[in-house]
Amino acid sequence: MTHGVSIVRNRAMDVSGYREPSVWAGRPAWGHYFFLWFFVAILGVRGVVSLWMGYHASVAFHLAGIAVLAALAVFLRRTTRYRLTRQSVFRSDGILGENERSFPLSAIASVREQQGPLERWLGCGDVMLYLKDGTRERLTGVKDPEVVSRKIAALL
Repeated sequence: MTHGVSIVRNRAMDVSGYREPSVWAGRPAWGHYFFLWFFVAILGVRGVVSLWMGYHASVAFHLAGIAVLAALAVFLRRTTRYRLTRQSVFRSDGILGENERSFPLSAIASVREQQGPLERWLGCGDVMLYLKDGTRERLTGVKDPEVVSRKIAALL
């Protein structure tokens, strides 16, 4: 455990897969990957235009680009998980969730949400955890970050 943050590798799990019951659990919102979806749309339009103009060979490249970017968005969303319990906030990254970080609520000084105009419009944003040791951690792309930050603040 460093600075009130622990990296959990092997943990004793209950039937649901976790040691303690979750107050909230989530993943980054689909809107968090807006720019990937934006480029997917651009490639789609370019592919349709290429097909319409008779450039059949370039359509395959556009379809490959669409597949790669869409797969990347799905992969990034599926491999990031957040969980709030009555004692800690957990952030898991990685294919098998082997990279899990734990932030005990006793180590968190304050919490707030951070959203830009586009994120506000898409309904997602970041939840900033300000730790007592002066560092901060970010839960990125959370859907309804105001709700999540209020849940964390209520447990502090």
